[in-house]
Amino acid sequence: MKADELMYYPLYDSGKSKGLQAKSNDAGTVLFNSCDLLPCPLHDDSCIGETKKLVAMMNSRLKILYRENAGRCEYLIFGR
Repeated sequence: MKADELMYYPLYDSGKSKGLQAKSNDAGTVLFNSCDLLPCPLHDDSCIGETKKLVAMMNSRLKILYRENAGRCEYLIFGR
């Protein structure tokens, strides 16, 4: 299996989130680790909100196959 898109700190910001939202219809499987994304860059005021939108969009378009919280990290696997 090939990864089409990677998202991780420090290369993650609201622009990356918006781009992933635009591609969300094409996603078959999404592995999400909130600790790979956060903290958002200090100068990016919309990053946290865009991240919440991204997760909500994945949640509405895909099924949650796995969910775990460990400390401040949330791990999700979305799939068709």
